[in-house]
Amino acid sequence: MEAPLTDAPQSEALQTEVLQAGTPQAEAPMPEAPQAEAPAPEPAPRAEPLVKVEQSYWEAEGLSARMRKARAITLYLMDPAVASLKAVDEAQLKDAGCEYSTEDAALIANFADSIERTSVRSNSFVLQFEPREAIYMALGGGSEMKLLFEKPYPNQTEVLGQINGQPVTVSKSLVEGLYRWAAKVDRVRRCENFVGKYR
Repeated sequence: MEAPLTDAPQSEALQTEVLQAGTPQAEAPMPEAPQAEAPAPEPAPRAEPLVKVEQSYWEAEGLSARMRKARAITLYLMDPAVASLKAVDEAQLKDAGCEYSTEDAALIANFADSIERTSVRSNSFVLQFEPREAIYMALGGGSEMKLLFEKPYPNQTEVLGQINGQPVTVSKSLVEGLYRWAAKVDRVRRCENFVGKYR
């Protein structure tokens, strides 16, 4: 008479094991849901290189950080409407051009912001160009950064230039950016005809 009593708990135990075994099986598919969502973040890394392309030249050459540490900027501009009988060189630009200079940290930072937005590409041209804009940035330790650019021509989308002697091409908007920046510095009367309109 006691045998059936001992069988009953065994069958209940088996039922309990079956139920417990069934519970993990029902929960097993749950970890698959995060796996299905895992591929979603993949497009983000693909977009990152596109952001770096615009400033790759400044960053690759280490110029961005150096510009922002400049203590003073001196900018020489020559009237783009003036035609010279002979090719203009750096010395003539300094002599005949208008000089804009500042040690104001806010203006230096503003200059760095505006110039870093321009599209600069390293080039290997051997043609002589006439510098009509020259920027000299005084850095710490007596070192200097020098940028030279030609005047913009109507039929060109870029201008030739040199950054620390390295030939480059730059978007034509850079020259107008230099005029806009000069308009924030003290006036130079003989250049007001083309800089003054940006004040």
